[in-house]
Amino acid sequence: MIKSGVIAGLFSTICITGGAIAAEQPQEDGELSVKIFGLGHLSIDSRNDTIDDDTEIASNSSRVGFTASWQVSDGFEIFGQIDQGVDLTGDGANDGNGPGDTDSIFSRARDSFIGVRGHYGTIKYGRLGALNQWVYDYNLFADQVGDLGNIWGGSGFAGRADNAVSYETPEFNGFKALALHSPQAVDAPGDVSVFKVSYGKDNVTLGASFSTADTDIPGREDYQISAVTGSYTFDNTSLGGFDTSGSSIGAGFQSEKDVRGVSGEDRDSFTLGSALKLNARHTLKGQATFSMAERADSDATQYALGYDYQASKDVILYAAYAKTDNDPLAGFTSNNYGHGKAVAPVMPGASPETFSVGIIVSFDKVVK
Repeated sequence: MIKSGVIAGLFSTICITGGAIAAEQPQEDGELSVKIFGLGHLSIDSRNDTIDDDTEIASNSSRVGFTASWQVSDGFEIFGQIDQGVDLTGDGANDGNGPGDTDSIFSRARDSFIGVRGHYGTIKYGRLGALNQWVYDYNLFADQVGDLGNIWGGSGFAGRADNAVSYETPEFNGFKALALHSPQAVDAPGDVSVFKVSYGKDNVTLGASFSTADTDIPGREDYQISAVTGSYTFDNTSLGGFDTSGSSIGAGFQSEKDVRGVSGEDRDSFTLGSALKLNARHTLKGQATFSMAERADSDATQYALGYDYQASKDVILYAAYAKTDNDPLAGFTSNNYGHGKAVAPVMPGASPETFSVGIIVSFDKVVK
């Protein structure tokens, strides 16, 4: 496992190198660029076969934040981001932004960091994605009911890691690589390390990831996850007189070994999905995820169907339905990852389902 001292040394070396580059190329102070951004996501959810079968309004990974960047010299930039979760229902908990209870409109911090970027790559330090590095590679129901993370993240691996440092290489002919390490990820005890190689060119995206978490519990194993993902987006296509450009198909496979550090507690999951775009504004989508556990009677399958309507550049209206079929000892949800008002199944082996209608409003504005 990568040690935090090694990562810190790498961070310091690149920062010093960047500083040297800036010193060798004196120029007037670079211009500071600042942008504010936000997203409001509310839905009305009707649940069944959960511990609380009810209809509620949920705030789902709503957020507000800003980014800033300073061009120090040609090829060297310092930048930062503060991304704050917001619960539009005012509860300050169970809003899809991560575990915790703030009892206010502001919930958990999302990806927030300071970084440097140059010809040799990008370094970030702060609160960064862990499982999120790959769970959104092809996730048609991100933050909606039926999110892929309900299964891929259902065993408890941290979506984000605190006190993390990452290095990402420059893109080379479509390829790039990332390494991340956190000496203490608050949402998942112990060291967390993530390695990912990705490819994106023309209509194809591919990714391969490996992550490990040291549970810091005597006698426990390291919790390891491997994942591969891929998708293809169609250009210049039509169906029955409708322009279907932008439609896509994707799949992914995730293998978990020694879940939560328990030896032999292994799980493999496969997902397959497709989105059909009609005249740019309408999207019909479906995604199925099958999860097979080494332990008997612990498999689960999630099905999700949905319709998105792009009302404008910044507004999406949608309807979605998700159901998770659990084996007698499994307890996966249908409305957890990234989604507010998450509720567990009424008992292990239950099959929770959720119907949801929602609205997503986003904005970003350069202020300087």
